[in-house]
Amino acid sequence: MIGAIAGDTIGSVYEFHNTKDYDFPLFQDKSIYTDDSVMTLAIAYWLLTDKEHTYQKLEDALVLFGKNCPCPMGGYGGSFAKWLFHPKGLYPYDGKYGASPYESTTGRHPYGSFGNGSAMRVGAVGWFFDTLEETERIAKITAEITHNHPEGIKGAQATAAAIFLARTGKTKDKIRDYIEQTYGYDLHKTWEDWHYAYHWEDSCQGTVPQAIIAFLDSNNFEDAIRKAVSMGGDSDTLACITGGIAEAYYGGVPQDIAQRVTHNLPSVFSRIIDAMKQKTAYGSPIEITSSNYTNYIGLPIAAYSIASGGAMGEVCGVVIITREGKRYHTNYGGQISEEELSHIIPGEKEGWHKEYLGFGNLLFVREPLWENVDKEAQALINKRKEEGRPDLLYNVWQEAVRKVCANSGG
Repeated sequence: MIGAIAGDTIGSVYEFHNTKDYDFPLFQDKSIYTDDSVMTLAIAYWLLTDKEHTYQKLEDALVLFGKNCPCPMGGYGGSFAKWLFHPKGLYPYDGKYGASPYESTTGRHPYGSFGNGSAMRVGAVGWFFDTLEETERIAKITAEITHNHPEGIKGAQATAAAIFLARTGKTKDKIRDYIEQTYGYDLHKTWEDWHYAYHWEDSCQGTVPQAIIAFLDSNNFEDAIRKAVSMGGDSDTLACITGGIAEAYYGGVPQDIAQRVTHNLPSVFSRIIDAMKQKTAYGSPIEITSSNYTNYIGLPIAAYSIASGGAMGEVCGVVIITREGKRYHTNYGGQISEEELSHIIPGEKEGWHKEYLGFGNLLFVREPLWENVDKEAQALINKRKEEGRPDLLYNVWQEAVRKVCANSGG
């Protein structure tokens, strides 16, 4: 969600003024969200408010947000704008791609598009459901209400599937293999292959593979966004898709980027994001349990905290941050046994700095990272103290570790 909005915002000023410079200014005075974010949040609103996930309620949500949430930059494609604002001007439905999936109360109908609009708005679906199958089924609905061309549907499903796989702890190789085998995209080209050769494209088949590649070839969230935008093309949409997947994989958006992006969002957008956090897996770490712990043996751990049986906070809780900045959680008092946990975290071994966080909680950080993590943590604590909200290492260590890992490229 915030990852998609961040990509959209950062890419907004480059949509019609492309850059191939990887080191472009991340934010400019005019950087702001576009129609991509508006429609992303419209679908999130629909998921939250319509338990049956019906086509008509989806149409209502898209129209509601399209009419009442003007985008300060960018604009809707011609056919979608007609569908939103002037449905009587649509060509009669021709049935080329099968019967319309629903009978609209307003006369709206799909118009056979394979544009990338179906992929850029689907991000919330990747967070909402417990299975990949349901994720792909609902992604299809969000696409075919307008984009019922097979490529338009495929682009939305591939994007939502990539987010689901990323947030549930799948490796980049597994994500690549699944998307290639299921959707037929060639993801073995690299960002370097596309960087200078890529040009403007607004189709799903010419945008989604490149957006996924920008993520697959990245080292952290910011790197992913820079790779997407500096490809050129439909920059805000490319980065919107990339950002949604990268947020899921890396376990969030760096706080400085998130704050810059969300600062000027309408309050209704912020409320939807908060509701997604409360009612879905959005914003949550990847959970490690007795049934899946073998998948996480050998994690490239940068730091972890562990709480004792009588600790304040979450008793027996364990939080792990990897060198990529991904966040994992488990609890050896219920989710996993101590013996199983011992296969994942190193314990008190040489090469790890141990720090007491207070309240019965211990922090372990790899020795080569500790000096920078300590400096970053103190900077965060001092900043919050200046803002009148004193804080402790207990509350800032995760952000500090992720910043250090991002700055070091993992």
